[in-house]
Amino acid sequence: MSRLAGDSHLVGGPSIGVRLPTLDAERPTSRGLRSLAQRAEELGFDSLWCLDHLLPSRYVFDSATWDPLTTIPFLAGCTERIQLGTSVLVVPLRHRLWLLKQLGTLSALAGERVLLGVGVGYDEREFAAAGADRRTRGRALDDVLGALTAARRDGFLRYDGYPVSPPPSSWGAVLAGGGSSLTVEDGDEPVSMSDRVLTRIARADGWLARSSSPTSVVDDDRRAIAARRLELGLEPDFTLVRAIFLHVSLAARREDALAEQVRAMRALGWEGAAEDFADIYPAGTIAEIIERLRSDLAIGVGHFILHPVGDAAEQLERLARHIAPALRVAGAKP
Repeated sequence: MSRLAGDSHLVGGPSIGVRLPTLDAERPTSRGLRSLAQRAEELGFDSLWCLDHLLPSRYVFDSATWDPLTTIPFLAGCTERIQLGTSVLVVPLRHRLWLLKQLGTLSALAGERVLLGVGVGYDEREFAAAGADRRTRGRALDDVLGALTAARRDGFLRYDGYPVSPPPSSWGAVLAGGGSSLTVEDGDEPVSMSDRVLTRIARADGWLARSSSPTSVVDDDRRAIAARRLELGLEPDFTLVRAIFLHVSLAARREDALAEQVRAMRALGWEGAAEDFADIYPAGTIAEIIERLRSDLAIGVGHFILHPVGDAAEQLERLARHIAPALRVAGAKP
């Protein structure tokens, strides 16, 4: 049973989480992460999220990230109730039996609070560095997802004939990443959602949509996932999770706000133009950011992962004061 806070069918509107600054470019510290995690819980956010990359990634400012499977238990010890997510754990880079052992330990420590987002990865360099076969990445992820399903169902797990103890049997939710995108990963064409990926997502507790995908593309995928769940005889309740980079400016004019947002992005190494930022991310004044996020609410997003860019403590306060209340009011059902 999934315990994903803020599912879209709840009266209180969407769940709202924040990504913690675990990129090297953001200069994380244990004290800083503890302070931010505890403050996010005080402010009423529903979840905290960590990215996962083995090597610096061009999609996250050419920066390395702290390991989420090590960081999440630390965060669990710093907080009481807030959920803790991976967005997304690149499963095929890891030895499967060893990973299941790690996930079993995480499940025993904090499983009911953990939103386990998983994906196949894309970076050829990471697969080469890890000695993993990129060609079989989908099969590797499906294999681990099958083991997680068995552990949740049976309360124990044997994998390849070996017992996994503790078993990875308890989770807030298991979320599948992937889907269509206009961002090219490794060729000259946009990324399309294959039939295999569609079925994988449909069988999960929820879906972590690609942050680079426009709302219209996410909506098309959402409809396809709903249809596949119907074909598979699964319950219609399904959580769409949307991750979005943003910087909240207090400037009253769009031009001033956009200039500030671009400066914040470039401080992390982003090299795009202002118009590119406005095309990809919620940009401009607070009202304009909220309007952009409302378009995601309109297609059924039940859980937001807000990726604050800039001074993390300051941005957390601004998100709590200006963005989260507006989203909850807009998403609340009468």
